[in-house]
Amino acid sequence: MSFLMLVIIVGCGAWFVHWKFKFSWGSIWTSIGTVAFLLVRWAFSQEQEQHRKVSERVRRMSTYSNEELKEHANNFNYSPQERSSATREMKRRRENGTVPF
Repeated sequence: MSFLMLVIIVGCGAWFVHWKFKFSWGSIWTSIGTVAFLLVRWAFSQEQEQHRKVSERVRRMSTYSNEELKEHANNFNYSPQERSSATREMKRRRENGTVPF
């Protein structure tokens, strides 16, 4: 539904720009395509940035001792992402049987 609404809004906006400012249809669709390309590129870079942050956090958590992980998971001064990563690392260790808790 939101995609259909987006198409309608863009179409009405393109018609308005063509009618009010006398822009050619080619320049309007070229501009829309350029904006869409830049938005997709920006979204992809944001996803890569988030993935990099998560990978760094997981790598850092895997070097912590059990006591450090417990403290990290239970301390509310850390972000929710940090606490959930510590909790997941503790569960992973418990399931693998690598370290007793």
